[in-house]
Amino acid sequence: IAKCLLNSLKTKALNYTKVEEDEGGFAKSNMFMINNTYYLLQQLAPSKKEKKRQKEKEQNEDGTTSTANDGERYQLTAKWFEEQIRAIFESEKVKYLSHWEAINMHLTSVDSAGLEYQKNKNLLSLDSGRLFKERFKGFNEDFAKLYRIHHQLAVIDPALRRDLQTSIKKVFLSRYEKFYVKYSKVRFSKKNQQEYLRFPPPKVHQMLDALYGGGMVMGLDMTSSSSGGGGGSGSALGTQASL
Repeated sequence: IAKCLLNSLKTKALNYTKVEEDEGGFAKSNMFMINNTYYLLQQLAPSKKEKKRQKEKEQNEDGTTSTANDGERYQLTAKWFEEQIRAIFESEKVKYLSHWEAINMHLTSVDSAGLEYQKNKNLLSLDSGRLFKERFKGFNEDFAKLYRIHHQLAVIDPALRRDLQTSIKKVFLSRYEKFYVKYSKVRFSKKNQQEYLRFPPPKVHQMLDALYGGGMVMGLDMTSSSSGGGGGSGSALGTQASL
């Protein structure tokens, strides 16, 4: 039964990737498997304390522990079950986080030795300023697009939600903070500097904390701008199957 359930989940997850017009199909597929494998581990796999107690109990031939009179939850104690489910969970999590890794391509350093300034010594020349504009614009566009897609996904379990939020921050936020602090001080645009700096790190941190139903970001503007845009956050998409 457990193997049939896994095959069913994989089939349903694959269906998300078959909708060509859905730009977030693969992310939804990954999140579907993350939610459901985590749920299976929480509900059916024994905890550490339960594993200790199981050594003192008799096990049924099918690998389940009897719950007849003690009020304990039904469990699948077969070793293959937990190992396979956990392996799928970790694999899907790695795939999911890879969607965010592309942001780092914009957070590269700029060689200050070759920078040229205009006559007033404060504002960079158009060519030099373009080096910074391209980086900030690229980050803004990709982050806004990713946030628009991933903000639709729902994670019901608070612990899993916090884990995913923290994991995403580890992918790029520390690097972005250093990039932003260093280069936001450079005046590379005469009229649109603040547009390029529209995502200060504290705001990005707050937005990530609001992912998956974790909260609302007050005053969030995801509309297009000269430094990269995106659409609205959309409604939450539930991605946990009924088990």
